[in-house]
Amino acid sequence: MTSAVPRAYRFGEFTLDLDGHRLVSGRGDIPLQPKTFATLRCLVEGQGRLVTKRELHDRVWGDIAVTDSALSRCIVEVRKALGDAAGQPRYLQTVPRLGYRFIGRVEALDSVSPAPLLTAAGSRRRSLVVLPFVNLSGDAEQEYFTDGFTDLLIADLGRISELSVISRTSAMCYRASPKPLPEIAVELGVDVAIEGSVLRAGNRVRITVQLIDARRDVHLWADSYERDLHDILRLQREVARDVAGAIRVALRPADWTRLDSVRSVDPEAHEAYLKACYFWHKRTAADIGRSVEYYGRAIACDPLYARAYAGLAQASGVAGFFGYVPPSQAFARMKADATTALSLEPNLAEAHACLAAVHLFYEWDWQAATERFLRALDENASHPVTHEWYGWCLLVLGRTGEALAAIGRARQLDPLSARAHVAVGMALYFAREHGRAIEYLELALELDPRFPDAHCGLGLNYHALGRGDQALAEFQEAVTLSARSPEQLASLGFACGSAGRTDDAQALLAELEARAAHSYVPAVYFAAIHAGLGKTEDACDWLERAFAERSSWLVFLRIEPWWDRLRTHPRFTDLVRRMRL
Repeated sequence: MTSAVPRAYRFGEFTLDLDGHRLVSGRGDIPLQPKTFATLRCLVEGQGRLVTKRELHDRVWGDIAVTDSALSRCIVEVRKALGDAAGQPRYLQTVPRLGYRFIGRVEALDSVSPAPLLTAAGSRRRSLVVLPFVNLSGDAEQEYFTDGFTDLLIADLGRISELSVISRTSAMCYRASPKPLPEIAVELGVDVAIEGSVLRAGNRVRITVQLIDARRDVHLWADSYERDLHDILRLQREVARDVAGAIRVALRPADWTRLDSVRSVDPEAHEAYLKACYFWHKRTAADIGRSVEYYGRAIACDPLYARAYAGLAQASGVAGFFGYVPPSQAFARMKADATTALSLEPNLAEAHACLAAVHLFYEWDWQAATERFLRALDENASHPVTHEWYGWCLLVLGRTGEALAAIGRARQLDPLSARAHVAVGMALYFAREHGRAIEYLELALELDPRFPDAHCGLGLNYHALGRGDQALAEFQEAVTLSARSPEQLASLGFACGSAGRTDDAQALLAELEARAAHSYVPAVYFAAIHAGLGKTEDACDWLERAFAERSSWLVFLRIEPWWDRLRTHPRFTDLVRRMRL
């Protein structure tokens, strides 16, 4: 840096204009709130060194008393503006419990010169969001069809190597949103946006698509398409290719292969598939059951429909992971359907991810899981679920830094998803970074205050920190919001047992036993409550049953704080050995 007083700082594609109190990139101005701007300035001026939380408080707020959460919100906004991920930072590195370090190379400037509108094609992956397409049919019952087109276009664009595509969950938050596009661009960290509409009439569909420079709200390209429903998948791939051309993204040979590997599909099968996806995204046990039903209908109508098999595989696996059905039943079906999908469409990323999940959560074949996850990400690097599952795999293997980066990438692709924030929070919980975990779980509750998993995650971290009353309150809330799901009952029972509330823990055990008399309840939940009660032998007995069930939760055996009381017990160490952990 120069000795003269600078007027701006440049780092990467960004310029921090001190006179204009603005952040400028190659795509135009990025609006920042005053405190967020001040936080970023403080970090940039401290480039390379640790800037403590106390220093940030003093420089940004002065004598005003604020909580750490105010600083956390500013840091989140800084990361959004820079398109930075906490798990894999390019600019801002978190130093746990202490503060932050700006790690980008900074150049001091005595003037501000504007950068070009768009970076040269191929210089970096272009970030993009497909906003919810508008249903022009006038029939609200057709909303699933319009949403389905949006979903599948997101999937096809994600197959293009040079694109980073925001997930469906975050994109759908902007349905009919009054927010201006530049504000949406900052919130999602994207360069360009796609908007469009769908008009379905009988067996014909008309699609209009427009591409917009999201930072400046400038239209770049538009087109319309009309096809028979038999050709709907070809139409989606055609739109994806045209969008890539409009953004000036070069398609690699592998991209062409992925986008050209498509066939006509029976309209009735496609309609059933879209309904299945609609229910799948609701993620409740009942809705996952309905999605399985509709995926089955799609396959019955068109036995060569690869994506329907992949969807059925994913729904089956999630049902097994969360304990809705026994693992042997769920993961056997997941493997069979994923294998069928790949025999029909060998480049289908979602099917590769499902096979990887079987290797990880059921077969406990760590090498096969790792290799298959990498293949899935090679086919679609914008699929957040694959990044998350791969992160769990890395965490199980003790590759904690890489795991947090992978799960952080999932959150970056799905920045408005409470579930994605919970995943980061739980990864940090397993890594024993409970303070940071709580920050992400609180962000999840800002997005969805009624999300049981976020409350449960907070409870687990509060418990690990010895904040028993707060932990019990969060567990109680999770139980209530989940309509007393077995998973949440087990967490509450573990906490009650650990806190010496033996009668409460025994009552929760009895409730799970009553539930198990007429429906499947994973053995690992019983083990957790017994572990909380300090009943080591009973806990080990139930863990042996979980091992026989091949419970997916056992992959976390080595890192789950639930089992800390059992770690030195010979039966527990033998179980860890048999799982090759």
